[in-house]
Amino acid sequence: MKACYNEATTLQNSDLEKDIVLAEKAGFEYIELWIVQIEKYLETHSSEEMVKLFEGRRIKPFAIDSFEDILLMMNMKSLKKNSSESVNTARYLMSIILLWYQQ
Repeated sequence: MKACYNEATTLQNSDLEKDIVLAEKAGFEYIELWIVQIEKYLETHSSEEMVKLFEGRRIKPFAIDSFEDILLMMNMKSLKKNSSESVNTARYLMSIILLWYQQ
């Protein structure tokens, strides 16, 4: 079993970059990402910049939270824009990143 930091822990008070840095400082080797954090990051950064967030770090992306859409619909709707195109793009990019890091 691999212990992962789950971005849901700080979802309302953090962002992708901070989560990666703080989770690594706390000793985690893996991070479970949330699409909403990836989408927010990609609004102002490129996918290449997102990949570079993990370069030279011990922490690696391990999973994308599978319950996010359900949880967001239930009680966190305001955190996510309802854009299937951006969700699909973020999922596609993270799939590539996850495959790259698991090699």
